[in-house]
Amino acid sequence: MSNIKYQDYLLMHYSRNDKNNNTSIVNELSVSFLDYFKYLLDADFKPFEEYLLAGIELHKFSNRNEDHIIEGMLAVTDKDLSKKVNDTKKNYYICNAICALNTVKRIYTNKLYDDLTRTDTPDIALHNYWHILRYILLDTSQLINQYNIYLKDNHEYAATTNRVIHSMSLHQILRQSLYGQVSLHSFADVEIDASIAVIQQIIELRIRRAFGILGLIDNNENVKPLDLSAIFDSLRKHISYIEFPIKLESLERIYKWSNMYIHCGQGGFSWQPYFIESFLKEFSLGKEENGSWAYNNAIKIKKEALEKIYADLLANKTDWKVYGCRQECIIIE
Repeated sequence: MSNIKYQDYLLMHYSRNDKNNNTSIVNELSVSFLDYFKYLLDADFKPFEEYLLAGIELHKFSNRNEDHIIEGMLAVTDKDLSKKVNDTKKNYYICNAICALNTVKRIYTNKLYDDLTRTDTPDIALHNYWHILRYILLDTSQLINQYNIYLKDNHEYAATTNRVIHSMSLHQILRQSLYGQVSLHSFADVEIDASIAVIQQIIELRIRRAFGILGLIDNNENVKPLDLSAIFDSLRKHISYIEFPIKLESLERIYKWSNMYIHCGQGGFSWQPYFIESFLKEFSLGKEENGSWAYNNAIKIKKEALEKIYADLLANKTDWKVYGCRQECIIIE
């Protein structure tokens, strides 16, 4: 492992053996995933950090909290994305680089290494963590290429800000959902971008069910859809009476970012869904109490505020009603 270099991830393989089944030339240049993982651990991920710092021309990373990272790295429209990548303050690049570094460090721990080196750990586990690490490291080169193109006018290497997700990859996820990742009907590689659809669904259902707002019923008893943006608009008006585990602005930005994937098939950098999964955990599962998760306690609202939200949504709609369900939150009298 003493001869391992940062860029060796390009020919990293996940086989437990020292060499995989590729050609002899590739064998001489390749490194096993577990050896590379140990190399990063022993170096406290410094090679990765130094690569990112050099790539966006920084001496060190300044502090960014999670909400700053969400705001800085997630674009909600093409115009917003163009503004971010061309901002000479480099906030977009810094936030993405910090997120990539922290995501790798959070996932690839000493405990994970110990678990993966156990002889009874299935090969598919090695495959998955190899795939995730390699994908993230490859994506950081795209981030640096973007930096060079948009801020340095250096077009030596290509990069795109609008990663288009082909419907073929979604069909592969459909197969995995039906048959499992390891089966005779689906492939093994994880389609990371497809998780964005789940992120969108989590936020949509959690918000609607938290406040018991699935839609509206008109005066002819027809159920009418209600756009989530109308609920967000009302929540912002009464936010001082509502307790969220995360900032409403960050939640709304994640939702709008995910809509670009749902409606336009645009993906993001591979580390973003992993960061968001961790960020949304308390929002999705509730707060831990007495060693277990309490789902409803993630969101608390005063009763009068809930009534005002219903009134906002029914404004100018005579004899309409909220099509609701049991509120999955804590209502404070």
